[in-house]
Amino acid sequence: MTIWQADLHHPPLTSQDGKPLWEILFCNPDFSFSYGAQSPQSAVNKDWLMGEMRNAIARAGEAPVCLQVFRPQALSLLTTAADALGISVEPTRRTPTLHQWLTQRAKWYPTLANATGHPYNPLKLDQPPPHAAARAPLG
Repeated sequence: MTIWQADLHHPPLTSQDGKPLWEILFCNPDFSFSYGAQSPQSAVNKDWLMGEMRNAIARAGEAPVCLQVFRPQALSLLTTAADALGISVEPTRRTPTLHQWLTQRAKWYPTLANATGHPYNPLKLDQPPPHAAARAPLG
């Protein structure tokens, strides 16, 4: 059973025309396979992700049975694309190989010509807004 760890995130990089880039990363737990691709934010959608998943599958020689995704913000779009290809998705924070790869890439990004220079923590998860019920009453 082939399992990949996956992330869709916004690294501190821009396209040639200054637009924010997004990056999709896939790797297996022993890092004998890895695949990454970048795209301008405006092109990141289900079709782009399905195309990149197909490219990764072609490079790996087989499709994963499951994608393990640690970033909640990436879960919905990755699930939509993976479902269309018959791949299940497991939300989990236990993706140590992916975490190590993201940490290595975070050290590499600032050396690139298209780096923004913004501080970047690749493992930081965006905090959701507070729920209405959690707010203190006014007055």
